[in-house]
Amino acid sequence: MRRLAAALLALIFTSCGTNLAKQAQTAYQKGDFPLAIKLYQQVIEKSPHPQYVYNLALSLIASQKPQEAFSVLSPLLEKYPQNTLLLRAAMISCFEMKKYAKTEEYIQKILVLNSYDFYARMYQLYILYQKKDYRAALSRMKEFYKETQDPRIMLAIAQALDSLNERKEAIFWMEQYTKKAGKANDFFALATWQIQARNYLQASENLSQGLSRDNNPRYRFQLARLQLLFLKNAKLGLENLKQALEEGFYSAKDFEELLNNPRLVDREDVQKTLRTVKPKSAKKPNSPCAQCD
Repeated sequence: MRRLAAALLALIFTSCGTNLAKQAQTAYQKGDFPLAIKLYQQVIEKSPHPQYVYNLALSLIASQKPQEAFSVLSPLLEKYPQNTLLLRAAMISCFEMKKYAKTEEYIQKILVLNSYDFYARMYQLYILYQKKDYRAALSRMKEFYKETQDPRIMLAIAQALDSLNERKEAIFWMEQYTKKAGKANDFFALATWQIQARNYLQASENLSQGLSRDNNPRYRFQLARLQLLFLKNAKLGLENLKQALEEGFYSAKDFEELLNNPRLVDREDVQKTLRTVKPKSAKKPNSPCAQCD
């Protein structure tokens, strides 16, 4: 659920007008949060507009500094107590600090101003989820989706179902979500669930879909692993394994698990590939996905 909250955080980031603010926004979108913070601080020195403070707060939250974000927001909240952007950022800061009662206070303040505010209503669901009241969260998510048809709620529904160990229905909702609005990591998450459900061909298709959006060497290794262990496709498996290694993937634990798995095809060629293929660069893979069982 925190992954969904992070995705939502990216979507509510607000566009800015000045050149320096646009540079900060670009840094944020590239994931360079320290630079975004530095630039927004410079912007605010010249113009402490609520919009810029809001974006600085989101940059701090993305850098896992919610307390600092809240400290930045507090003075302006006193000056602009009904500014929805500032209230949203305060809500998210408190949620990330696990101050759920305070989060609910800000949710209510936002809903008084706008009872249809999408983000406040989503964070109401996150609160239920964090309290592990998955059934209540799921029921309200489905009602919310019926009302809004917003695909982001489909992702929340899938994750709630997964928490309830209702994997078959979770996969259904995740499949619907990826068709409408899925990003690379969503396809990889779906593939992991499908592997665990032994839907190997569908998992292979979704790993490939994810790789077409983000050529992450760890995910390519997972595709190679799937092909070598479950699809028994040595040719494609070795090709993807070689490419993952060339792109910088390295995990002694994953390599050992692969070699020791009795399902492995072409063990000698796999050993040779692991031993001889060297990375083309020192680039480290990011966004590790779950182990495929």
